[in-house]
Amino acid sequence: MANGILKGEILKKSILAGSAVVALGLALSAAPAAQATACGTPSFYVNDDSHNIVNYSATGAVLSTVPYSSSFLNEGYGDIALSLDHATVYGVFNDETNDFDVLNASTGAVTSTVTLTGDAAFIGGWVGAAILPDGQLAIGSAGNSSIYKVNVSDGTSTVWVDMADADSHIVSTAGDFALLPDGDELALGRLDNDEQYSAVVRIHNNVPTVVGKLPAAWGAGRVGDSIFVAGADGKIYRADNIPTAAGDAVLTTTVVKDTALNESLWGGAGTQDGETGSCPLPSASSKKKLANTGSNSDALELGLGFAAAGALALAFAARRRNA
Repeated sequence: MANGILKGEILKKSILAGSAVVALGLALSAAPAAQATACGTPSFYVNDDSHNIVNYSATGAVLSTVPYSSSFLNEGYGDIALSLDHATVYGVFNDETNDFDVLNASTGAVTSTVTLTGDAAFIGGWVGAAILPDGQLAIGSAGNSSIYKVNVSDGTSTVWVDMADADSHIVSTAGDFALLPDGDELALGRLDNDEQYSAVVRIHNNVPTVVGKLPAAWGAGRVGDSIFVAGADGKIYRADNIPTAAGDAVLTTTVVKDTALNESLWGGAGTQDGETGSCPLPSASSKKKLANTGSNSDALELGLGFAAAGALALAFAARRRNA
């Protein structure tokens, strides 16, 4: 009799243990899956001299390649900008045309062409473009050091900032602009006394300040909370820390990708160029957590296994008692 009671207690404990693990598995499987970031999948778009818009992941993998044909003699764009919803690309021309193109980001088809009016009209030589948080474009020319704001719907424009106010050696735009996580705008300026590097200009309350240097750029954008640079040497660089204080030191960078397209990366745009707030790239620990999300179903299967084994043993014991 004591033996039977002991076996019964063991069976009960097996069932309880199995039930507990089932509950744990159900709770885990109901939990929402972790996201790569709070703002989607950060990536970096570049336009090359083969008339492609190539989208690179934050680690340098090619996500997509979209060919395009521009509206102006099939000229390539001096730079591109990505709309806030990432559905539209704006292409500006590094020549004398007074227009910019609006393209479908998925197909590369030009959906409309907008003529510049106001302060930016008839300047040409556009080599920098980026979306701003209010949906306007910031554009810059190879012909002067000013940055202009442009209404994307009707092309009206006004002068925003002159980078030469920060350093008289800045003679033009060198690549691009991007909104930093703290709300300041980053701009890259071409220096007349340094062809190897571009000046990094931080714009705070409409006042520009040089805070460092990055490799000579033909494009740039914010990817997550990092600045990605499409270098004149065909390499894509990543800079994680943009200083707030004035300075001219060369900033630390990591090469994300060597495209081997020397002098062929004509512009760039990041998915976070106009996004306010922080959007950190996944760390090694968060990647590990993402990789382990499949363990929820493992826990559920383990719990069901415990419960099933306990129930089977109980049924077997009952049959023996009844025999």
